[in-house]
Amino acid sequence: MSVGVFFGRGGRGRSHTPLASLCESCINYLIGTTVLDKAIIFVTGMDPIKGSGGGSSYIRSHGRAAQAAGYEPHIFCLSDRDEVVSADFGFVHRTYTPFRSRGILRIRPDSQGSFIKNWVGSLVYTGHFIPFNESRLAKSIINYLKGNPGPHLIHGFHNWGCVGLKVREQLNGSGIVVKVINSFYTTGENEARLKLIGTFKSGTRLQMTFQSVEWLWIATVAAFYERRAYKNSDLVLVNYESVRRLFRQKHGAGAETRKCPYASEIALTGIAGPEGADLESAPVSAVPLILTVSRHDPRKGLDVLIRALADLKQRGVAYRACLTSGGSMLESHKKLADLSRLTDLHFTGWVEKVAPYFKNADIFVLPSIQEGSGSVSMLEAMQHGLAIVASDIDGIPEDVTNEESALLIPPGDPAELSKALERLISDAGLRTRLGQAARKRYLENHSPQVFIESLRGIYGKFF
Repeated sequence: MSVGVFFGRGGRGRSHTPLASLCESCINYLIGTTVLDKAIIFVTGMDPIKGSGGGSSYIRSHGRAAQAAGYEPHIFCLSDRDEVVSADFGFVHRTYTPFRSRGILRIRPDSQGSFIKNWVGSLVYTGHFIPFNESRLAKSIINYLKGNPGPHLIHGFHNWGCVGLKVREQLNGSGIVVKVINSFYTTGENEARLKLIGTFKSGTRLQMTFQSVEWLWIATVAAFYERRAYKNSDLVLVNYESVRRLFRQKHGAGAETRKCPYASEIALTGIAGPEGADLESAPVSAVPLILTVSRHDPRKGLDVLIRALADLKQRGVAYRACLTSGGSMLESHKKLADLSRLTDLHFTGWVEKVAPYFKNADIFVLPSIQEGSGSVSMLEAMQHGLAIVASDIDGIPEDVTNEESALLIPPGDPAELSKALERLISDAGLRTRLGQAARKRYLENHSPQVFIESLRGIYGKFF
């Protein structure tokens, strides 16, 4: 990833010297002296350069697709300083906020402390924390757009669409045309409720307490902003029919809604990255490698997978397994694996490049109890032609069909997951057939070109 600091001023008076390699025209563009007719404003919380997990990857993917469609992405996000940096997926406009995790997380380095750090670190940058940051981001965008009549298009993600609405309200009255589209992939209350259920099944009392607080906040305060963005945007984008149904059930009729496909970041970059050391040095084995790439989050069902793997081991089924990602429940899941004596299970924590793991795997597992929409990591598995076992929930059956391109199982059922995994472990032909069919579905519905053409058509409607 290519990143360069263009200009900025720290939230506490820290300044940043422009790099010598910057061209004067780029700087002039960023400070508003050129026409912004091909700029798309993205609004999110987490800095996509620094962020890990599917959310940040989703933003970067949209940036890359927008570039390929002929637009210039400008991503406004939160940070500990004000500055603009360039990345290979667009320009990132960092906006200072005092509400951030840095500096308040000097806590004990045990599993409970790790949970608190990850929980706070993720929550403060989500759209659920928007009441504390809406005005800051809106002011930053207004300063960037003012002086140019537009039309300007702001693309928000989840509750961050409310920032675009605030900008539209202030600038439209000044004769500057602003339109707002917003992408949704689940309702906040649905996600928080199922995280809470997952924590009650496998978490500690402390974790249950924190998740209860999160659910209460989202169900009362954050839901107001979600409803506002859903009902008042000029266009709402959903990636699955399951998401459209969730919003209609929760909030009723809203703005015009359109389904927009998406593609994984791996597909849009085409860059695998360096091999992971643990995979590069691993000996060639005839024993299938089971992979999941999923945040250690109560709603992701990784405890269900660990119990299924323990069942396989108890029954003498040979396998290797790798859980690739980090998250608030990582230490709890490691403890569960230790109690089950799973010596063939490897935890990586967060990794920068996931493509090597997909290339070395034979089976991909998505054991989630909730996704809200679909799964970026499952799209990556489909792209690599892996045999897939996934929970039959939300948007997953919109992407794959049971027994044709995947094995779909009831969520939260270790016994059924164990049976499905054993089928794939013991039947190489079944793995090949399902993997080829999944690859075909990926090319039809989630290839980069499908995503790029869809965005080009949506954005072009507003210019």
